[in-house]
Amino acid sequence: IQNDIKLTGKLGKGITYRTRNSGKRITTIMLEVDSIFRANTKCYIPCICWQQAADEVKDWQVGDEVELTGRLQSRNFTKHTPEADIERTSYEVSVFNIEKLEKRQQ
Repeated sequence: IQNDIKLTGKLGKGITYRTRNSGKRITTIMLEVDSIFRANTKCYIPCICWQQAADEVKDWQVGDEVELTGRLQSRNFTKHTPEADIERTSYEVSVFNIEKLEKRQQ
């Protein structure tokens, strides 16, 4: 089963770089893409860049246009609230390759 995804969009707010205890470097981004279902509506897709890609992307700016390839993954987590613990699933793109696109001519 192949699980490849290719996206083009703009970097949204929240570019976050960190190093895990294992030493792996991670940059998380939100990719802003146009919705195909509603005019003038944006969708925000969480993406994770690893190691060398994480090092490069950490210095990019919100609004930079990028193209990426990766795979869609899910992870389960528990959201703790005063009323109860709620089991949730989060979906994100684990990025294989990402490149910044040149500004398009108007």
